[in-house]
Amino acid sequence: MSNKILDSNQINQKIKRLSYEIYENNLEEKKIILFGINANGNILSLRIKKYLDDLFSANVESYNLNIDHNTTGSNNLNFKQDQLNEKIIIIIDDVLNSGKTIAYSINLILPFYPKKIEVAVLVDRSHKKFPILAKYSGVKLNTTINEHVKIDFKKNEGYLL
Repeated sequence: MSNKILDSNQINQKIKRLSYEIYENNLEEKKIILFGINANGNILSLRIKKYLDDLFSANVESYNLNIDHNTTGSNNLNFKQDQLNEKIIIIIDDVLNSGKTIAYSINLILPFYPKKIEVAVLVDRSHKKFPILAKYSGVKLNTTINEHVKIDFKKNEGYLL
């Protein structure tokens, strides 16, 4: 059985709030780079980018970051050193569970020497195995380890399974 935790309006409000928080914390920046993790993180990243484009005079770029959960991460970062060096990087995912995927993502980005790395998630769960904290989170849920959270961006709804 699944319980709806977020409906369409709530998801849109959370995304808007996340975007405003990112904007407020990076007002002075000239460039922000968003990395959306896998499919849902990328969808969320693109939605946040739309809001940021309206708020910022800064250049906001969004990229998909494919992480293979069975390895230490993929190496799909085809950037030159100066493209990410001293830039603001925000890693975006739909749900933060153990922190493993975010940790792998950070590991891929660190060799480029960014100015700052922040994490934004729509749903932050309480099962961290890695010392990863989301600076921006739409909602925090205390769930059991056997429960799962699924965000369906096609229906624009979030479920606790």
